[in-house]
Amino acid sequence: MQEPSQVWERMFAREGLVFTQPHEDAARLADLLHRRGAQTILDLGCGSGRHILRIARWQFQVCSRSSF
Repeated sequence: MQEPSQVWERMFAREGLVFTQPHEDAARLADLLHRRGAQTILDLGCGSGRHILRIARWQFQVCSRSSF
């Protein structure tokens, strides 16, 4: 079985950045997290960073990890 990081690396090499826009629910999630007092967001499996870059603009401290 292939490691997930290998699958993504092959896909990006073949097709480039496939997912470039944040999911439509990202703004709602950020609003919910702000209301609950969150300050730091960890995005595991962040891929191209489409969510973490947008979340950072909403004044969260961000951490990401695309592979393990």
